[in-house]
Amino acid sequence: GMTTAQIAENLDMSIRVVQRTLQIWQEIGNVVKDPRTYAKRGKACLLDSGSVEFILALLEQQPDIYLDEIAEELLAQRNVSVSLSTIQRTLKLLGITSKKV
Repeated sequence: GMTTAQIAENLDMSIRVVQRTLQIWQEIGNVVKDPRTYAKRGKACLLDSGSVEFILALLEQQPDIYLDEIAEELLAQRNVSVSLSTIQRTLKLLGITSKKV
């Protein structure tokens, strides 16, 4: 088999991501954990699912909307105040990476 470093290089991923993925696979035989069955890691998400759905709807209506405009709409329509970096990270997690600031 390949080393962790070789896998990371072939997939253009960090070694740490590959290590964590392999660790999860070894623990549960899958690379997707059910959030109800393991302790949460990292900071809690600041955006609830309703806010994420709201952002997706905004993007559907205005694909060229800016991050600061998304933040303004979240505050005005949902009374949710988050940083631009939180919005950017959320979009990245959703596979949307080309938003402008």
